[in-house]
Formats: sequence, structure tokens, C-alpha cells
Amino acid sequence: MDEQGALQLILQKLDKLDDKLTALEGRMAALDERTSRLEARACAIERCTEQMTEDTAITREAANTLLRWAEKTDNVVHVGLYP
Repeated sequence: MDEQGALQLILQKLDKLDDKLTALEGRMAALDERTSRLEARACAIERCTEQMTEDTAITREAANTLLRWAEKTDNVVHVGLYP
């Protein structure tokens, strides 16, 4: 094989490597985009969960307040709150 043929083979292999690298870079960019979307969704879920936790605490406190009021009222009026 002469020098020109060897250089031609090397260039072909380098072109193939360059094509593979370009494809890999595209796949990495797509993966980065998907990861960013997943992170955004996880943050949204986290915010929603925090809001639900806060709402649950408020509801629990309100329910406990109503139960205390009902117990005091039952002692006065004797409605029979509990069977």
C-alpha cells in the first residue's frame, strides 16, 4: 500500500469517527433536554407536595378546632356527639 492509500484510509476512519462523534453529541443534547424537563417536573411535584402538606396541616388544625368546639358544645347542650 502506498502512502497516498494509507492516508486515504486514515481520513476515511477519521470521517467515520467524526460522524459518530456528531451523532453522540446530538444524543447527549437530547438527553440533557430530557433531563432538564424531568428536573422541572420534579420541582413542580415538590412544590405541589409542599402546598399539600401545608393545606393538610391547616385542615387538620381546623378539624381539631371544630372537634374541641363540638365537645364543649356537647357538654352544654347534650346533643350526643359520640354514639
